[in-house]
Amino acid sequence: MTAQELPIPANERRATERLRYYWRSLSQNAATPDIDGLEIQPRDPDWHKRFLLKEDPRLPMSVFVFCGGNVAALMKGRPLAKPLMRVAPPHLVNKLPKKCLDTGQVFQGVESNGSYLDGDKEILYRYILLPITSPTLERGYIIGAYSSSAQLPAAAEQSPQH
Repeated sequence: MTAQELPIPANERRATERLRYYWRSLSQNAATPDIDGLEIQPRDPDWHKRFLLKEDPRLPMSVFVFCGGNVAALMKGRPLAKPLMRVAPPHLVNKLPKKCLDTGQVFQGVESNGSYLDGDKEILYRYILLPITSPTLERGYIIGAYSSSAQLPAAAEQSPQH
């Protein structure tokens, strides 16, 4: 089964679910897909919200191998070849590496969501991390997707009463 044989529903907009469909199509009935089947498509809009980490035994030190444009804009500086802990934003620094550790240990997907404040806006976010094995390396890779949206403050959402 290839990525093309497992279609993503046309109405599915969530980056995390779109990645999950892609990951399942790569696995070809294996528990975890192999890196050799991964096809990074930087110009494909889905890949703008995706990233690939080379797993390190100290998972917070896993480094970015690929980082889509939307994810790169979120990171401090240019993330490629840099450890996750050095470039991840504050709202993820403590949460994301622990989730990577969970993923690497149990080889199952980890999905999370949350929010943080950016000035007067609340930013809602979600991410997913999924393992990718490597036939030549003891430790593999972690593919992920991250998306966020800004919400107006509660006071701004209420219209004035006349």
